[in-house]
Amino acid sequence: MSEFQLYLELGFTHILDLDGTDHILFIIAMMCVYKRSDWKSILGIITSFTIGHTVTLFLSVFKIIRVNSNFIEVAIAVTILLACIENILSKKATDKRLLFSGIFGLIHGLGFSNYLSSLLGSSKSIFMPLLAFNIGLELGQFLLVIAMFTIIFLLYKFFSMNQKKFILFSSFLISIQSILLIVERI
Repeated sequence: MSEFQLYLELGFTHILDLDGTDHILFIIAMMCVYKRSDWKSILGIITSFTIGHTVTLFLSVFKIIRVNSNFIEVAIAVTILLACIENILSKKATDKRLLFSGIFGLIHGLGFSNYLSSLLGSSKSIFMPLLAFNIGLELGQFLLVIAMFTIIFLLYKFFSMNQKKFILFSSFLISIQSILLIVERI
């Protein structure tokens, strides 16, 4: 397996890792307010998150920034809770989500930076591993969003659930989970 393939797979599995559900919960919380026809907004939000994630991975791998990992783990859970609160309180998706997604990506990237730094070690060339990792991350997010919209479609069709109910129901459940994560990580 080539180095590019290794990091591509690492990025892909990182976003879909069921042992660390924070990314999955965050993506669902950010995306549940959209319809399939909002694909441009969805693409923008996913890409904004990946850019933020990339920036902090890059800065941390080069030891330009260092942040306490315990603090970051709590901050990640807080970003999930904030997304849910906005879902519950807002009447519709706002343009702020693109900015929020990028900022939250910065925070989430810091959560993975220590592990990625240890994998890269003293490697001189980190451009290709970072590129591969982030392509894998982006592909994993796309797969997650496709799966989510498939499930939403089935819920709407077979269980007479509408979007507003789904937003409130999923945001409430994810809020509870994020509060549990915050308490557990403090």
